[in-house]
Amino acid sequence: MEKKRCPFCHETVQVQANAEGVRYHGCRCAPEQAYLLCTSAEQALRDASPQDRGELLPLVSGALRERSEQGEQPELDAAALARIAALEDVPQSIEDKGKRLLCYVRRHSRDRRAGVVLRELQRQVNLTYSPNLQELVYIMTQLVDAGLLEREGYTLRLTEAGWETAGAEAAARADEHCVVLLADPGRMGPEWAENVLPVLAQCGYKPVLLEAEPGGEEPELRISRSTLVLADLAEHAQDVYFRAGLALGMNKPVIWTQPYSAGRRAASVSEWIQPLMWETTAELAQALHRRLGGGARPGSPREPAT
Repeated sequence: MEKKRCPFCHETVQVQANAEGVRYHGCRCAPEQAYLLCTSAEQALRDASPQDRGELLPLVSGALRERSEQGEQPELDAAALARIAALEDVPQSIEDKGKRLLCYVRRHSRDRRAGVVLRELQRQVNLTYSPNLQELVYIMTQLVDAGLLEREGYTLRLTEAGWETAGAEAAARADEHCVVLLADPGRMGPEWAENVLPVLAQCGYKPVLLEAEPGGEEPELRISRSTLVLADLAEHAQDVYFRAGLALGMNKPVIWTQPYSAGRRAASVSEWIQPLMWETTAELAQALHRRLGGGARPGSPREPAT
């Protein structure tokens, strides 16, 4: 595989070129993932002045990192580049950058007192959209002094105040809808609402338990507005299969889940359906947190979803 230097974080990594652009694997912008730099964005970068390009690079790197940490493989085209250049949803103040770091720690923490190990700080500067290591360290120090963060060597841990601050920030910024498809929302919904939906919210999504509501949005419209679909195969519900298939047709990532009590019957339906198995909804919530909060990519229609 060819190697190339990432134009944003300057790490040399493996790349794959296709008709759309170049996909960079494993650089600081997407450490556990990959991102696609579309041809239109590459041209826009070449056309930018050296000063504008220099100011833009750490912001783009931060935006790509944040999206990849939430389970996506970002695609950067000229329109997305222009939105970042216009400072749309880009933290500018030290306070706002600090909140992004708090959200990162909260998203990757198993619970309120669990720590997150952050090694090789030079590779982590884009977590706060910072242009250099000095600013990242300054932001950490400010958060520690404010009583929001504890730092022990490479380990970062939120205080109670930090946990609440990060939760409020994540809720305020959440604009990614996750549609949850259940065979029987009326019967299964309350348990999922208690155990699973809060974890989806912690991972940066606005979870929506899909069921027809008089006067509400059509289910298909909600799916079209989503960025992730969760389809549970507790029973052979035609609506779940149909709507999950509809989501795949719309190029939406789908995560299939299934309780062990239902067996692995769904696995034989199609090679695309490889469910994430669970015993209890609490166990499923932990698995989803590892999958989404830990930066693993949700299944997509381009490869078998799990």
